[in-house]
Amino acid sequence: MKRVVILGRGASGKSTLARRLGDITGLPVIEVDKIFWQPGLIATPRARWVVMQEKLVAGDRWIMDGDLGPYDAVEVRLRAADTIILLDFSLVRCAWRAIRRSRERGDFWRWLLAYRYKSRPILKAAIPNHAPNAKLNVFRGPSALARFVEETAVTPVVWSRDVARWCRCGLSVAGPFVCRCLTSLTCFRFHIPLIEPDGPISGIRLSEKVSRCRPREIARPLGKTDEAQHFMQGCLRKPFGRRPYQLVLGTQPLKQPIAGVLIHRLIGRADWS
Repeated sequence: MKRVVILGRGASGKSTLARRLGDITGLPVIEVDKIFWQPGLIATPRARWVVMQEKLVAGDRWIMDGDLGPYDAVEVRLRAADTIILLDFSLVRCAWRAIRRSRERGDFWRWLLAYRYKSRPILKAAIPNHAPNAKLNVFRGPSALARFVEETAVTPVVWSRDVARWCRCGLSVAGPFVCRCLTSLTCFRFHIPLIEPDGPISGIRLSEKVSRCRPREIARPLGKTDEAQHFMQGCLRKPFGRRPYQLVLGTQPLKQPIAGVLIHRLIGRADWS
């Protein structure tokens, strides 16, 4: 979308749309009405208007908005356009906008009322003849037009094959390390006090077996902190696979993967006998 022509009934919002698209795409906006009408609202002769348009469309990037009705030579703009936007709004909507906008002359209202029966058939016949390769967008309401503007504002990110391959290689090498670090940090921040069993294990309580210097904590029911920890574990299980090792030092669980592996090596896998 580098050469855009915006057409439509009077007071349908062509100039507003052109300014919005110009802000989004950075294309220069050319208002046809300001160039065509001479001081005193005198129309430019058709032959001169054709020459003026040929100079305007000589650029590579532009947005031209305006529909001059019976005075226009629209085929010049259509031949140079790659995108055509037709605002086919209802008569009631455009008439209400025209009343609120400014005071218009009688020829404007005659063109506005007869647009659907005179001007629009001419445009529909001229577009396939003079712009067969251009992309035509017809909007019959503001909601569809707003969606088009939103989609235009979203710029797609195009990745080359080399960049995509480098990203895949980097993620394959650094991905497990990053995931393990994130898991360690997340699990290190949230701790669940251990709810010890009521009976002893091999005659010695679990807290006394691992760390005799710490007093045994009293078991308590799960609270909001515990629910948050279970929620975090559920979230981590999907992207990071198995949850990290959970070992007990006194009454506090140790959930750092690397440290968990070392302690497993030293004291065995929960062999308290």
